[in-house]
Amino acid sequence: MSGRRAFFHRTTGDKGYLIQVDGEDRIQYDRGPNVKESVRYNPAQWAPAEDERPLTPFQIGQLAYECDVAVCEIAGVGPRERKTWLMLRDGERAAFTANGPPKTDLMRRMMFESVQAFGRVFAK
Repeated sequence: MSGRRAFFHRTTGDKGYLIQVDGEDRIQYDRGPNVKESVRYNPAQWAPAEDERPLTPFQIGQLAYECDVAVCEIAGVGPRERKTWLMLRDGERAAFTANGPPKTDLMRRMMFESVQAFGRVFAK
């Protein structure tokens, strides 16, 4: 998607690109080639990308969530029936990105903190 200006949602961290549809500014989500969802551009909600590192903090949150799901399934800890990342409400995604799994679950916390360390290198 080169050539288009990247933006990030200020609350959810979703990445998108500014496009024009019938003369209206819209943000097309960057959620893979099969997702063509776009929303009306609102500058209060979307910030232009300033850093060209490949991942946003919320994408690191998604990675941490997916790792947490895998740890729960493989090790038999924590919840095993989970919503997918995109099925979570915006607030749930933001909360997991900021807080991760419970601090009392050592295995899940270590995975979360490992992904966060990775994110400090590769996220904006």
